Amino acid sequence: MATTEDVTEGKKFKRMLPCDLTDQEMKKKGKRAGEMQAEADTVRQEMNDAVAGHKKDLKEINGKLRVLLSELESGKEERNVECFERKDFKRKKAEVVRTDSNEVVETRTMEAWELQEKFPQVSDVKDVAKQDESVWNDDVLNDGDHEEERVAAKKNGRGKGKGKK
Repeated sequence: MATTEDVTEGKKFKRMLPCDLTDQEMKKKGKRAGEMQAEADTVRQEMNDAVAGHKKDLKEINGKLRVLLSELESGKEERNVECFERKDFKRKKAEVVRTDSNEVVETRTMEAWELQEKFPQVSDVKDVAKQDESVWNDDVLNDGDHEEERVAAKKNGRGKGKGKK
């Protein structure tokens, strides 16, 4: 066995070794672990949001790239071109026609409601009413058999013509 004379102490140094924690140290470390977990969750969420934002940006860029490559391949691009619709009631067809080239770009069968006659507009009704008034004045009021209507129409401001005598 070695004696104290055989043993010498060397230079002192520190080394990391396991040590028991006190109750106070346990509480402090538990609190710090909770704070760090919350911080990690925040960073993780920010990272997920950034990735989602980048995925959205990448999807948009890829969509534009596909359109551009398609235009390069076909030599054509979609543009907003003025058109008009031409209806052929005999064939029951409606055509969309480009105004810049007169090219028919779409043909479709007309719907049943499109084939029905339209009701006259208010201005058309007024014109018809004026024509009817003229007929009333010329035909009915000038007929000697309808003297009473002529007199009543004159009183109401409708009769302009003179009755036959």
